[in-house]
Amino acid sequence: MNAATDNSASRRIVFVQYGDYAEAVHRFAAGGKEDYYAQKYTVDYVASLAARYSAVTVITFSRNHPYELLPNGVGAQGVLLYPPGAKARDSELLRALDEREPTDVVLISPIQSVLSWARRRQCLLNRLSDFWTSRARRLGR
Repeated sequence: MNAATDNSASRRIVFVQYGDYAEAVHRFAAGGKEDYYAQKYTVDYVASLAARYSAVTVITFSRNHPYELLPNGVGAQGVLLYPPGAKARDSELLRALDEREPTDVVLISPIQSVLSWARRRQCLLNRLSDFWTSRARRLGR
């Protein structure tokens, strides 16, 4: 994490991942089941971050959907990165990131355009483990 983002209250965290966080939140609210082991735990954990940070957003690249502030306080958006029969939509994904103005990006998949974008802005958490490890250190684990 960079020095400008040490204060939790001012940090804006954006997760970029294939999984559709908004769909999972809505499914769980309707009494639906997990798609994989501990999915609800991870959804709830991300929601807990929204109480500690200025903003937490999850951008999925598996489908298009407009930005939505979910009931749990997490923002969610979708940009279909690889539409069938068309070229990759990197610029649209980067535009979505620009709109969120993140201080920290947690990139779940190695998307080169996002890696480069985040490195230029010095907001890339190099590994997902960086995020969890720094949290554990603050908790004294």
